[in-house]
Amino acid sequence: MGQWPANNIVDHRATLRFVPNRVHALIDRAHPHKHSGGVDTTNGTYGPAGIIRLHPFSADGTTHSGVGVHSGRKSQGGHNHPTMGCIRTTDEAMTVIAHHMLTDQLTHILVFNNHLQQKVHRHARADSHQRLVRA
Repeated sequence: MGQWPANNIVDHRATLRFVPNRVHALIDRAHPHKHSGGVDTTNGTYGPAGIIRLHPFSADGTTHSGVGVHSGRKSQGGHNHPTMGCIRTTDEAMTVIAHHMLTDQLTHILVFNNHLQQKVHRHARADSHQRLVRA
């Protein structure tokens, strides 16, 4: 389907430092989860397509829920803008993936080569490793 930039830069207030490398089962298989209140917009929290949520998982002895893949915050750095634990990609990626989900449900996502990312400025790249969402 394609390949797009993505990052897992996590806000310093979040309890999850990064999504662990492994296969994660998905809650949202046929379409992304949408929110009310104007957060599903290009510059909103989740982007216009919403979020594809992972089943709750344990990391560092804590169970994490509400974690997923989404876009958003385009005017604030897009895929390089921090989240509260989620993987952020582009609106284009989420649109293509959401469209594909309508005819071929997703069951899992594979996260690999992920690690703690440090960020010194809100528009700076997190580190020298480019991450991609491949679908």
